[in-house]
Amino acid sequence: MKAHVPRTHDELKVVTFYRFQSLSGDQLARLESRLHESAVRHEIKGLTILGREGLNTTLCGRHQSLDLFVAEVAEAMGVPNFDNIKTTWVEPGEKEPFAKFVVKVRSEIVTLGRPDLQPLAPHTPTHLPPSEWHKHLSERPNKQVIDTRNTYETSIGTFADAICPEIDEFRDFPEWLDARIQAGAIDPSQPTYIFCTGGIRCEKAIRLFEERGFKEAYQLDGGILNYIDQYPASKSPSLWKGECFVFDQRVAVDGDGHASHHYSTCPHCGQPAEHAIYCVRCDSPAVLCDDCFGAQTADAEPRVAGATCSKNCHHHWLRSPGVKGKPQRLGEMRPRRGT
Repeated sequence: MKAHVPRTHDELKVVTFYRFQSLSGDQLARLESRLHESAVRHEIKGLTILGREGLNTTLCGRHQSLDLFVAEVAEAMGVPNFDNIKTTWVEPGEKEPFAKFVVKVRSEIVTLGRPDLQPLAPHTPTHLPPSEWHKHLSERPNKQVIDTRNTYETSIGTFADAICPEIDEFRDFPEWLDARIQAGAIDPSQPTYIFCTGGIRCEKAIRLFEERGFKEAYQLDGGILNYIDQYPASKSPSLWKGECFVFDQRVAVDGDGHASHHYSTCPHCGQPAEHAIYCVRCDSPAVLCDDCFGAQTADAEPRVAGATCSKNCHHHWLRSPGVKGKPQRLGEMRPRRGT
């Protein structure tokens, strides 16, 4: 456990939480309006996904203001509080995770393509807190640990010996799981442990495992972020390896939960990036992911091969190879939301 660090009211913090709750169309409209009004009043930034099955959000704001905002959201949803809030702090000098406040209304608050699949009640025996998760993974033999996240997330970090799916979107997870079971690579009779970033994907994924007859399946309560909070890499024996992709402008957090100093966001696709380049067209610096860097520098047409800093420069370079352009004013490209 990390020692408690007193915080002041004007420090920035990030909170993530979700709630599965049936909402009517009228309730969704009222809640969306209330969220926008409260966010402006309390100067809150972040992203909220709303749907008929509930709410999924990551928010950033000043300590006291954010507490008040979250209390107002709970009141608007008719609940006393949210019991799965996870908090991290924006340390001095770190980039703020969000530029503005956004609400998106979707058919599912975590997109699996199964709006009929209702999660289990929170904190059931299938939900393992970080201490139990750590104990099980450290001591139990003949287990299978399954990462439910996308390839661009698993590529920069995961738990030791985890099975990582080859998927680009969470909606592809059921097909991948079925194929692995059929191939004998995943065994429903073995103890199975699943995890994701903040816990919400596992709320639905655990039901998939239940449907497919898994005898013993568990999920990491609160996800990777909760585990890192309880088992920071610099202060405890952690089973987490690498960094954890997050869906904001930090791109990733390290094993202690601090904003990544290693990864940036690829301006072409939004995935984690670490190839530092100077744009072949405008000479602006940028950082590209493996795929985009490889595709551009190994182009079949040698005359257009070369890494570019933006989609705009890439487009113009393909049209007019060798013609230089003005330096780009690059904004931060927001990665895809998939928690």
